[in-house]
Formats: sequence, C-alpha cells, structure tokens
Amino acid sequence: MTMRMRRRALLEGEFPKLKTLKGGWMFYKATGGSGRRKLSIIPTESEGYSTRLLKSASNNGKNTMFIVPLQEQLSTEPLPYDSAEFAKMPQSSCITCGSQRPLQLLPLHVEGCNGTLIESECETPLDDSPIIEQPVSPTTWNGESSELKNTELTAAETTRVTDLCLSWDLPVPTSTNHDWLFQELLSHAVIHRVRLPIKQIRKGLKETGIWPLLSSRPDVGPIIFPRESNEELKPQAVIQNIHWPQPKSDSDEEEDDPVPLEKVSLITGFLRKFIEEASPEVLRDLMRFWVGWELPAKKLFVEVATSTYPTAFTCFYKLKLPGHYQTYLIFHQEMMMAISSVSSGFGLV
Repeated sequence: MTMRMRRRALLEGEFPKLKTLKGGWMFYKATGGSGRRKLSIIPTESEGYSTRLLKSASNNGKNTMFIVPLQEQLSTEPLPYDSAEFAKMPQSSCITCGSQRPLQLLPLHVEGCNGTLIESECETPLDDSPIIEQPVSPTTWNGESSELKNTELTAAETTRVTDLCLSWDLPVPTSTNHDWLFQELLSHAVIHRVRLPIKQIRKGLKETGIWPLLSSRPDVGPIIFPRESNEELKPQAVIQNIHWPQPKSDSDEEEDDPVPLEKVSLITGFLRKFIEEASPEVLRDLMRFWVGWELPAKKLFVEVATSTYPTAFTCFYKLKLPGHYQTYLIFHQEMMMAISSVSSGFGLV
C-alpha cells in the first residue's frame, strides 16, 4: 500500500462518508484575519498530498483544514443508530422503548421517542435476540420477573415489575419490549448481580495467598472452607467460647447509664438458657447474627447495656443485649425476631 493510499484509508476511517463520495475532493484552508474568512484551496504536489505539504499547510496541525468535494455534496443526514461508526461509543437504553442508543445521540432520540422499538434498528429481531447463552429457569430467582411471561399484567403486577426495573436501571415494561425486558431482568438477576462479589472474592484469594495454596494443596480446601453440612453446631461449643461480662472495679471508667449487676446476671442467664434450648438451625442463625458466619468465633463477647433491641457488632464478635427484660418469654421472642433478620442482611436484600 502506497503512502497516498494509507492517508486515504486513514481519512476514510475518520470520516466514513468519504468512502461513498464520487468525483474527488481536495483540502482547503481558511485565510484572512478575524471575522468571516474565505477558504482557499491547498494545491497538490505531482503525486498528490504529501505529509510534508499537509504539515506545512496546517502549521504542524495548529490550523484547521477542510475537506471539500469537487463534484458531489456530502450528505448531512444523521447516521442510523446501528451504524458501525457508533459501535465503540458508550451506549445506554431508552427507558421508554428499551432500545440501545449512543450516549451522544440519546437526548435527540428521547425527544421524539414514542415508545416503539423499530426492529430494523436492531441487528436481530427482539424475539430472536439471545441475551444469555443458556436458558435459566425463572424459578431460580425472585418471582417478579416471571410475571412478564403473562399475556397481560394487572395494575399491581405492572407496578411491581416497574419498581424492579427502575431499581436495576432498566426501562419500564411496554407492549413492545415485553420479551426483551424479561430476558434482561433474568440475565441481571442470575448473572450481573453476582459478578462483582465473585470478582472481589477472586481478588481476595489472590492477595491473601490462599489461591496459590489451594492450587498446590487441594486437600486443605475442606479445612479452610468447611462445608456447613459437615459442621454440627452444639450449644456447649457456643457457650464455652463466650466471654461473659465481668464485674467492674471502682477504677474502671464510669458508664453513662450502667446496668445493675443483678440485671446483668439475669440477662446473661436468659442468653445461656436460650443457647442451651436452641436447635442447630437456630444456633446457626444466632451465629450469623452475632459474627456474620455460621460457626462461632474463638472469642464471643456479650454486653448488657441500656438499649431497646438486641444488636450485634459482627466485626468485634460482640452481642449487645438490652437490660430491660423481666421475663425469659419476652427475651426469647425478641431474640428470635433479631436473628430472623439474617435472611436479609449482608447484601442479601
């Protein structure tokens, strides 16, 4: 390829409409002072425009040059949204019709969007567009998305699906994006929401050196990551790891509202009874609430303080219990209510 052909290919890559232009074109430059300036032609050399000539005419790229057709006029009609020229531009979805548009052109599309997605603007029809490579049953995730498979949605169902779409930055359901939106919701729920946590786990395994260890010693995997089903949690295993509150000496700092020692003994007794009578499933939920994991830490701390409900500081393995309980029945009810929150904690919402 000659130098002239390379320059032409470079220009056509930057200005694709030159590919279909017939009749030739030449470079022009602006002349004169400020105000309205006239364009003057840049004469070619015997073999066309050379790099030296273009650098000289543009003052080493400081001045603007213009490409002017000699016989035809360049089309000023906007390119279609699916043109190859927009392939590398960042894109986003129109929340009205669900179609993908380049960010630079999205405001123009929004102004005239009537909620209809033209199939010719897509590479394939919506019904045939594979969003995920393998089919996934809708029963594997929240039931909201399965409602899209109904022929018609009720007002309540439409509201639920709309809220779900908005929370995931997806367009709201319309009569034209029905099937496409269902696939997007399914793909997001099954794939995209877990991508970041998996990436963080992978990064942590590499930075801590655990991954090289597991690669060279697969036999240590069950020791580092014990399966929950292989560990039988018993009340005594929990109780023996608890550091119970100790009476404070006079030299200790005075608390703002200290709980009497009799109350501390009563509440800790309630906790011990709760643990001794708890089933393995309840003990696992208690550990998830207490330390964020199914198995007890080597040191579990308990504090009785003036508060309303049981709270946990998982990073410090500390369980903070209110000192206002008079009966074990009320204590048991509020403890069960507290540990039931583990089903929606730690990013599971």
